[in-house]
Amino acid sequence: MLQRQPVVWGIGLLVTIILIPIIAIPFPPLLDYPNHLARLWLIAGGVDVAPLNRFYVEDWHGMATNIGIDLAAKLFGGIIPPFVLGTMMLAVAALLPPLGAVALNKAEFGGYHPWQLTFFFFWCPLTLLAGFLNFQIGLGAALFAAAADRGLRARGGYWLHAWRLAFGVGLMVVHPFALLFYCALLAGLGFGPDFPRASVSDWGRKVLHAETAALICLVPLGLFFLWAHALPGGSEGSPARPIIFGDLFSRSRAMLSPFIAYNFIVDGAFILSFLGFVLFCAVRRKISCHAGLLIAAAAMMTLAPFMPAMTNESAWVNRRLPIMAVSAALAATRLNLGQSRRDALALGLGAVVFVVLRTADVGWNWSASFFMIDSLRSVLAEVPPGAMILPMRHEPPDQLKYYIDQGRSFGWIDTTYIHYPALAIPWRHAFIPTLFGETGKQPVRFRAPYNQIADPRGGWLISVHALSHPELLPTAAQFNYIRQWRTRFDYVLVLNADEPDLYGPFDPPPGLRLVKDGGFAQLFRIQRNQSYRNAPVELRP
Repeated sequence: MLQRQPVVWGIGLLVTIILIPIIAIPFPPLLDYPNHLARLWLIAGGVDVAPLNRFYVEDWHGMATNIGIDLAAKLFGGIIPPFVLGTMMLAVAALLPPLGAVALNKAEFGGYHPWQLTFFFFWCPLTLLAGFLNFQIGLGAALFAAAADRGLRARGGYWLHAWRLAFGVGLMVVHPFALLFYCALLAGLGFGPDFPRASVSDWGRKVLHAETAALICLVPLGLFFLWAHALPGGSEGSPARPIIFGDLFSRSRAMLSPFIAYNFIVDGAFILSFLGFVLFCAVRRKISCHAGLLIAAAAMMTLAPFMPAMTNESAWVNRRLPIMAVSAALAATRLNLGQSRRDALALGLGAVVFVVLRTADVGWNWSASFFMIDSLRSVLAEVPPGAMILPMRHEPPDQLKYYIDQGRSFGWIDTTYIHYPALAIPWRHAFIPTLFGETGKQPVRFRAPYNQIADPRGGWLISVHALSHPELLPTAAQFNYIRQWRTRFDYVLVLNADEPDLYGPFDPPPGLRLVKDGGFAQLFRIQRNQSYRNAPVELRP
């Protein structure tokens, strides 16, 4: 078997390789990430800069969860430039979960092992590509907290409960799913590493130990409800989101969320290779497992298809549990490929190649952001400070929605760029109505009366044809701000403008003048003083 030092070197090599695209590409096409960057910039002091202080206000009243990166901006924003801090938070979000899985695996099985190198294949699951930084950081922190539990159990007594409580409170502050994950890991550790005998009493005893270990997590949850003044996701004047359960296809995609990225062909090759290798080892009985952690992973994976895709508090609930389950399963297993140095070396080298190929594919897709960002910068250069910008897009036709387009689609979803307009806040000190600012989730709010033309949930970019045809707007109240575009906004920013729109070529309605065409991005000026005519525009769906 490989000694400790080569495995540690391998981990260091993979961490370095993964950091290359994170550091080299400042604004990767991660769904929510640009919106988070804009908020971090505001928290670090930008909210006090005129004219932005007319639009936004910092408000930490009742904030209790999902604020990990926001606290980092508050603590270090005056020391570390906000965009540099954003890159650091992205690096932590990418690396902490696989490193935490390594730590837990090492704690439960003893020592380093080349199998742990494969954990870094999962540095970029769907939740990272969606820009869920707090969620990712919370998962990694929960794994590290669970890894520390063996040493705490050795000390026993009040120390064990005190540290578990402290970890639980800290994880709840970072993200509620982090506390849920910690609860599942503690239950798995309490169940123990071995499967019980077939007797009901043995199973009952282990289940009781698991429940007892996880009970401490109820305390941070209770503290949250005492402290928080509003549940995450509730915003003034915004109706509650309906609870949405996806169709069979959507649930199938959710189950694959740890594996899928930007290209379903490449993703398929990775899925088949990885699962095929694990299945081969399982058939040949080359896998050891921690029974409790594996049961916890199986429980999370079993629950995932029955979870809603969206609630009022959170989106993509059903896509988060599979990633948590895979992380727990990795920590719960170790391959037994014999004691030969050759087998261990082959496993280690294969893992490194596998992770490098995955990272290269992600980096290639991220490189598309250079063109998109350059185009966005060029058109926003025409915008004066304090301008009111309405972001929209060319909506891809149905036959192109899942077309493999470098960096513009991920996880078999048709867009990665809908939050790039938020960068106009730090770049041009402009008003963007889709900045994240939900009550209980983010410590930035829209000031009145600008909250009347805002969607603090982040919005979804609608086809620019809706400016000519209001009937194309979704009926949800969150899109009402678009209906007031003639009188409340100064500019219309259109993204994905170099791709076809579902309704054909865009013919600007009267009072809307093209200022600059940057390819991917276009900027239109709203001429408020013109007498508008309701000239019909033919749509070509």
